[in-house]
Amino acid sequence: MPGDPLEILEDYVQRGGHALVPKGHIEEGFVLGQWVAKRRLAYQQDRVDPERSSRLEELPGWSWTP
Repeated sequence: MPGDPLEILEDYVQRGGHALVPKGHIEEGFVLGQWVAKRRLAYQQDRVDPERSSRLEELPGWSWTP
């Protein structure tokens, strides 16, 4: 079972240097690209925890509107 999706994304960024994850990308058996897309949608609907949104915004290349 995969770990915390945000930690998986942070690992992806560590290796790739950016948070621009292709929509269908699978990382550690987890559909990371879809998770990222869902976070962006949740943000548009004002449903993202402020702490998590801050962590996302600190990632190189992160954008709420890619």
